[in-house]
Amino acid sequence: MGARHFGRFPSIRGASLSGVALLVGVAFVACGGEDDGRPPPPGAASGSGGGSTDACQAAQAYELISITDFEGPPAVSAPGAGKGQPPLQGTALSCNSGLLAMGSSGEGGAGGQGGGSGNEGGEASTGDDVPVCGFNFNFDSNRDDCNRDPVAMEKFTCNLSTGSPWVGLEVPGGRCGVPTHAYHLEATGMGVCFNDTTGRRGWGSNFLIDFAGSTNPGGVEIDASDWEGIAFWARVGDGPSNTAISIVVGDAETSGGDYESLSPGGWSQCVTADCLNDPETGLCVTAPDTTKCDPFGAVVSLAPDWAFYAIPFAELKQKGYGQPAPGGAINPSRLSRIQISTSTGDWDFFVDDLSLYRSRP
Repeated sequence: MGARHFGRFPSIRGASLSGVALLVGVAFVACGGEDDGRPPPPGAASGSGGGSTDACQAAQAYELISITDFEGPPAVSAPGAGKGQPPLQGTALSCNSGLLAMGSSGEGGAGGQGGGSGNEGGEASTGDDVPVCGFNFNFDSNRDDCNRDPVAMEKFTCNLSTGSPWVGLEVPGGRCGVPTHAYHLEATGMGVCFNDTTGRRGWGSNFLIDFAGSTNPGGVEIDASDWEGIAFWARVGDGPSNTAISIVVGDAETSGGDYESLSPGGWSQCVTADCLNDPETGLCVTAPDTTKCDPFGAVVSLAPDWAFYAIPFAELKQKGYGQPAPGGAINPSRLSRIQISTSTGDWDFFVDDLSLYRSRP
């Protein structure tokens, strides 16, 4: 999704209290290794005795509908991106077919209830056999205009490739005592591009789940207006890793597209391309940052133990570098994509059971 931009999303940090980590604007509960499994059906006990909260029951406060749970049929091997990285073995990714009922052409707000439905239907698709979502992984050294640092390139490793198939990777030890697959980024020296003038180093990586965009042509936007926000489980791995990741959510007004040339009236929509063709001169025109798509997002801090995060749409903000959203807030009735983004550096973390959530009555 274009070059790195240096605005900031709101940063969210937590502090533990009696086994529960409290966040400003985000529900976050840590989950250690002595747990009894994934959240049971509603009505099950939500505590672990002695007045403390069983963190693995954190999701019981919410109704959830899965976006992707990173489970699925076994996938063929996928190539690793870094030098010497062996092929990846995992499960074939798809999005929950229940999201089709929430498409912009359907009855918005419909969908499953309860504790995180799986990706029912496998390769769910629209009536035109277009998948519910497309996936993509990109990082700065994969860009054509990357000015690569040869020393940094020698140190760079990354387990994920930028081509399909997209796989969910097995989580060592599972989650809360139950085997699971998840999005797992494991990389060293992420960010090998640099700017000769400013000295800035790269922008990091993006994992994209695209409902309606370049990686899922013909797909439909999701109407999540009956839901409060985005939820997921996450933790850092055992290797060296930064801990702050960005959850980025694009709607119809902040996703835009890669346009080949300037429109007759100038910049009519936000753009994701860095260089556009000027039809009058035939030359490349650098798109000013003020015209760029500036999707909504938040930064969350990960911990060594599994934690459940519930991020309200109302807490998501634009970074402020690009084109402001027309309404000043995200439009959950027209969600087009979700990204899990990192900055530069070393990374080892897991994200599992990405969902929409709302509080139980």
